[in-house]
Amino acid sequence: MPEQSILKEEENPFENYAAVVESDDRTIYLYLLPTQNESLPAHAVWLRNLVPAPDEPDRQSLEQGIPPLMHVQGCNHPEGALPYNPEELDFVWFPEGNGVALYHHGNLEAILPPWSGKDDVSGYAREALGYQSNTLPLPQESSAIYARLKDNLEFWDRRTKENDWKEFRDNLLSHYESVLGKHTQYYAVTDSRFPTLAVVEFRLTEGVVYASLGMSRQPMPGIEFIRSEPEHYLRREILLFSPNAGRAASDRYDELNESDVNKLREQYPGLLGRMARFPWIVSAALDNGHLFESGLELDFCDFVLSESPRPTGLSKELMGGLMEHFAIEGYSLSPLFAIPATQEDLLVARQKGADFWLDKRMA
Repeated sequence: MPEQSILKEEENPFENYAAVVESDDRTIYLYLLPTQNESLPAHAVWLRNLVPAPDEPDRQSLEQGIPPLMHVQGCNHPEGALPYNPEELDFVWFPEGNGVALYHHGNLEAILPPWSGKDDVSGYAREALGYQSNTLPLPQESSAIYARLKDNLEFWDRRTKENDWKEFRDNLLSHYESVLGKHTQYYAVTDSRFPTLAVVEFRLTEGVVYASLGMSRQPMPGIEFIRSEPEHYLRREILLFSPNAGRAASDRYDELNESDVNKLREQYPGLLGRMARFPWIVSAALDNGHLFESGLELDFCDFVLSESPRPTGLSKELMGGLMEHFAIEGYSLSPLFAIPATQEDLLVARQKGADFWLDKRMA
């Protein structure tokens, strides 16, 4: 069994994936490996052979459980290439954290994109020739992916500036306050730098609104797998409305007394913080109609997500203000609303569809 050696390794800023360039003195691969959640998919893209390429696909290596050599038809250097100097390799992460580009001598060497694995494409490599072993050559210079790679560099340049979080936080908080009035409580949710998250509380006449703050500072991972025009849904924040006792849109919630409602409000900031962190734990998007289970044995601590504020029961004036256009780095903020639900509600949403349950709430 060939001995493996790691040439370069780096964890992404969200601490859920690591990029690894690994050699076994025969061939070199770039891997994207989950670091905390074993259910996340791993991905790999071939980079180069260090020995002569076989004439046919290397099934023998696959059977032995070792990285296969690229065969002659897919290899730009059939006699073998020189190994990398690890000091000449650099990673640049996609802002979602689930894709990475590798640079060699400052030049693009390979791409493991967020859509790795889709349509049988693992990634792109400079040394690849044609479409072989799920690896494509680097795209043509006219490809839109180069604009995205440029955006990746600019994104991390902005994120690592000293006052970036403060400026983002204050700007979004000002937008919230223009609609909901002065905030009454601010909860710091995470100590991690990416994503830095907070929950803000607003006390209104009709109840309390909790809003996440920080999700929209970076694109949400996985949205391009579930939306045909993902650019409209990349920047999300989640809002949760807890109506006062006797003012709920839900008959079941309307039965709660003031003490019951206050017990729920003790849970809501933490639950909303968990929801806001969730996409970067599972590397997948939250979207309209998705269900979120808290695991708590309390009614109305589970949620159905809605892209419309109507199921919240908020006034039309507030709903209109929350849906007004607000831009973050050229992308529109696209809020989601977490509608408190019971386990019975979730059962209905699973059986008949979340849209059915949400429509019933809006009736």
